[in-house]
Amino acid sequence: MHCTGAEANFHGIIAAYMAGIPGRVAEEIGMPAHSRVAQHVFRQVFKLSHKVIAVAGPVKKYLADSKEAPLYKLEVIYNPVDVDTFLGAQIAGADAMERSVPGGKRPGEGKRIISVCRLHPIKNLDSLILAFSAAARVIPEPLEYWIIGDGEERGRLEKLVEELKLQGKVVFWGYKQDPSSYLAASDLFVLPSFSEGHPVSVIEAMLTGLPCIVTNVGGAPEFIEEGVNGWLMDPLDKDALAAMLSDILQMPRALLAGMGEKGRKKVLSQFRPEIYLKAVYSLYASVLPPHKK
Repeated sequence: MHCTGAEANFHGIIAAYMAGIPGRVAEEIGMPAHSRVAQHVFRQVFKLSHKVIAVAGPVKKYLADSKEAPLYKLEVIYNPVDVDTFLGAQIAGADAMERSVPGGKRPGEGKRIISVCRLHPIKNLDSLILAFSAAARVIPEPLEYWIIGDGEERGRLEKLVEELKLQGKVVFWGYKQDPSSYLAASDLFVLPSFSEGHPVSVIEAMLTGLPCIVTNVGGAPEFIEEGVNGWLMDPLDKDALAAMLSDILQMPRALLAGMGEKGRKKVLSQFRPEIYLKAVYSLYASVLPPHKK
């Protein structure tokens, strides 16, 4: 029994224990923010599991530091990404963009940044919109910011865009099941979240060949190399984000593309589905009694 997420871990691991299932694996899929009561509850749940998967190093550290799970039970296994989809977007490039996405641009028409995420306060997109507004005032070439996703914050963010007179420059596309062509048409991916576990949207952006500005919390620092394939930022420092964004948007497009290519190679070596499956099957084998393997 392999359970993923808080509710599944609570119900599934307990049920599996009661049913006598010989191999029980729990998985924490994000960066927890558990109360003391929740920590106590999951401490008991994880006692009934043989292993606990953490999707990133900081998640493992949290679970160990909070004593929800002992170190010997904790294993970091990164979530996989549909590599073929995003490699296809990378190969198709701007021509695919012209066919599949309204508003596609040709090279030389300015720079475009993009975010793909839930529109939730924890994603800190209002700070990014303010930073984009500051950059648009000082950079002479045309700039555009695309937001892919939907959620409770959309109305408030749209109002902020109106107040800053950024209509037409900040575009809300809503939720897209496959954002690959939107990513392929952009120059820079930005995700300034206050908290993240293992941000798959960042991995997908890197596979598309985009350099990334990402929050320095959660799993991103494990694959973003500062100044090599992207940049790490403090989500609490709005002024620093604005300055960083302005500086990066003035870099030559060729330099940004080169950094994006380094990021693409980095994640190809870590997040292919076959790498994930090998790690998971190895973990399953380690918890099963010999006669069940």
